[in-house]
Amino acid sequence: MNPVQTWGQAITTSLLDLWMRFITFIPTLIGALLVFLLGLIIASVIGKIVERIVKALRVDQAIERISIGEKLKEHGITTTFSEFLGSLVQWFLVLVFLMAATDILGLVQVTDFYIFQMWWWQPSFFQLHFCLAVWYMQLFAQALALQA
Repeated sequence: MNPVQTWGQAITTSLLDLWMRFITFIPTLIGALLVFLLGLIIASVIGKIVERIVKALRVDQAIERISIGEKLKEHGITTTFSEFLGSLVQWFLVLVFLMAATDILGLVQVTDFYIFQMWWWQPSFFQLHFCLAVWYMQLFAQALALQA
């Protein structure tokens, strides 16, 4: 490698190096965006499938029959259990695909933060929703037991 002689050569060399790095980064960026966008579509479809399965099992109707739905509406919660579960699955999958996209970009710190900090060590959004779903199902089972 030749030593740089002038400021002009130093700036030109730096800009050319920056341009080459940018050009080689573009395919990685496009791949990560495609993975994330495909993940958004897949997550939305799977979320809707889960919602339809829960509706087909008539869980929402059972919740309405045992008046849990009325109690939730009194407190301003208008989301049905099937919508709640479908959204929970959808956003979980969105985070999974976001982690995959950040991993493709080489942002290992972001992936590590999601896995180790948010999920395992601190109460997170998904843990809260998982606990709420379990609690919701427990209320449903208790109400069914009281009706029997």
